[in-house]
Amino acid sequence: MTETTNAEQLRIRPEAVVWVVATSIEETALLDPLPQGAVTVDEPVENMDAVVLFAESHEQLVTALDEVLPRVGSTPVIWVVRPAQGHLDIGRDAIATLVGEYGWRPADDTILDETWAAVRLVPA
Repeated sequence: MTETTNAEQLRIRPEAVVWVVATSIEETALLDPLPQGAVTVDEPVENMDAVVLFAESHEQLVTALDEVLPRVGSTPVIWVVRPAQGHLDIGRDAIATLVGEYGWRPADDTILDETWAAVRLVPA
């Protein structure tokens, strides 16, 4: 039985176009290996299939949400990736409050590794 990749956990499909909002190569590499034909972009494009936003702090998350959420359009899969431990200021409840201002709410949670967890956003 094969292990599920982080990209698969984040519902990234083959041929998907994924806008990755990250501050380092290490964050972006967390999505490797991508499914066949999937690509990442560092700016939003028309008909994106997913958005993966990394945030290590409350301040970084607030800034990124201001930039990202108004630009996602009808993108079907949106994730906030955050530290898995010790950052209550960007825990699920804090994320719910922040994204609620934009008409979104948290849905699924997943643990990617010992460092990162992710929360999927859906329209409220």
